[in-house]
Amino acid sequence: MLRKILSYCLGKNWKWLGVLFAVFAALASFGIGNMSQANSIMDSVKNAIISFNPEFTNTAAVEWGIGIFLAVVTAAVLFGGIQRIGAVTEKFIPFMSALYIIFTVIVIGSNIGN
Repeated sequence: MLRKILSYCLGKNWKWLGVLFAVFAALASFGIGNMSQANSIMDSVKNAIISFNPEFTNTAAVEWGIGIFLAVVTAAVLFGGIQRIGAVTEKFIPFMSALYIIFTVIVIGSNIGN
């Protein structure tokens, strides 16, 4: 699509730019999309474990476990197609919203004196 737009706007000599953009966008999706989100999830869980148990030293096992779990869940959802993505988000978003509201009230309540 972008290749057609670029060739229409810039001429036939610029088709390579659309191909180059598509290749770079595909490569960037590996590092920009899920990788940063998985890293944030892993850091949050690891910090929560360490805050409850400061002597916990086996963080590599936690990192591997969370990484493998997220990869399996992501693959199961994506390979199921758009219907499965819709079904998972339909069930997951209300649960996430409720947890967000509950934890927000907990944080506000624990800092009410400040």
